[in-house]
Amino acid sequence: MSRSRRRAHRPTVIAHPCRGAARVVATCRGPLRVLAATAGRAKPALRRQVLAALAMDSVPLAADASTMRLRAADVPCTPLEEVLAAAAS
Repeated sequence: MSRSRRRAHRPTVIAHPCRGAARVVATCRGPLRVLAATAGRAKPALRRQVLAALAMDSVPLAADASTMRLRAADVPCTPLEEVLAAAAS
């Protein structure tokens, strides 16, 4: 695949759990590929983890809730307030 046809790399947005602010973290794929090719020979589990990280960084993982609800219409959708009230009691 030529460079011009590759999809542009999108940085990852990480939300801070306490402050609610988000920061952008760019993942460099080159070092991950080198790590998978070199250290992965000695530790196959590390190679699989690095390849999984590369796959998750290059595949869109966003889910559309409306299409999921259509496919699983019989599954109940519990509101968050109800879940929190049940957990508190």
